[in-house]
Amino acid sequence: MSICLTSEELRKITGKVKPSAQIRYLRKLGITFIIRADGKPVVSRNHFEAVMDGYNPPKKVQEAEPDFSMFQ
Repeated sequence: MSICLTSEELRKITGKVKPSAQIRYLRKLGITFIIRADGKPVVSRNHFEAVMDGYNPPKKVQEAEPDFSMFQ
């Protein structure tokens, strides 16, 4: 088993043949991917399985800024 989803698996998952349509659908699902030089998406099997199992990676946390309003 490959560490990345196969082209056939991506077609089955997205229901799309064209890479641009697959990319749009993967974004809609919240699945992270990279784009190969030929324009096709590459999805980590572990990431896909984690998303399908309900794992939602934490969003980038914005660091808290101190409240300096009392010094004005």
